[in-house]
Amino acid sequence: MKLFAVSIQAKRVGTGSIPLISKAATVSHVCAAVTADSEAEARGMALQAAEKEFPRADGWLDHSVSVMGVFANMIVAAARAIEE
Repeated sequence: MKLFAVSIQAKRVGTGSIPLISKAATVSHVCAAVTADSEAEARGMALQAAEKEFPRADGWLDHSVSVMGVFANMIVAAARAIEE
């Protein structure tokens, strides 16, 4: 298993009654860490999480994810920063 950082994003277009504002889009984002055997598997897990976190039934669309491997040197650097 490998550790991956994932970025999950979706957009929802406003449906209010106020002109201009009613058509404004809201973009929302969450990040998480997942363990998976491959980047492709991590991407699939992130896409499933995107659909759960930002349901299409609630008007969310344009779901997207980014995946990046997390390596030991990154964890060591983060731990050192916390200790300082």
